[in-house]
Amino acid sequence: RRQQQLVYELLIDGFDGHEKFDHQLGALEDGSATEDTLNTIFRVIHTIKGTAGCIGLQKIAGVAHVGENLLSMLRDGDLETSEMLVDALLRYSDALKEMLGTLEKTGEQGDKDYAELLDLLARLQTPSGEASPAPRQDPADAVAAPEAQDAGRTEGSDGSWGLFAEDTPAPHPSDDSEKRG
Repeated sequence: RRQQQLVYELLIDGFDGHEKFDHQLGALEDGSATEDTLNTIFRVIHTIKGTAGCIGLQKIAGVAHVGENLLSMLRDGDLETSEMLVDALLRYSDALKEMLGTLEKTGEQGDKDYAELLDLLARLQTPSGEASPAPRQDPADAVAAPEAQDAGRTEGSDGSWGLFAEDTPAPHPSDDSEKRG
């Protein structure tokens, strides 16, 4: 039951956060973005990444992580806003919404491959945006939180992580705060 509650909270926070994210991307696109704009969009993704990672949703956390790195660089002034960057962030937003929608409908993260989008986001993290593509990797491997993978869950034969199973052990509440970030 605790696992179900955590997934429910991720979905509520994720969909609410995406509404803010999309609104703030509009400001980025039209050139009216401020430091607060960049902090808001970074925090939305950081929260999704942290929550998903803590409850063992490594694919969602991995996709969020790659975008979070790009947003961090943008927020820190290491990258300039461009049409290509905004377009990639809009695709990224759509991908995360799609993953959250699949989780909401099926209880699973889905099997869609986001490698092309992740490669683009990685390339955009270079000043020219033209670096050779990052090696393709499973989004779950993009997250540097291996301890979240071992939070007492085992993958079921159907590929799910037992998110809605009654016997799924819940992570200890004190562990959640240590794993976020």
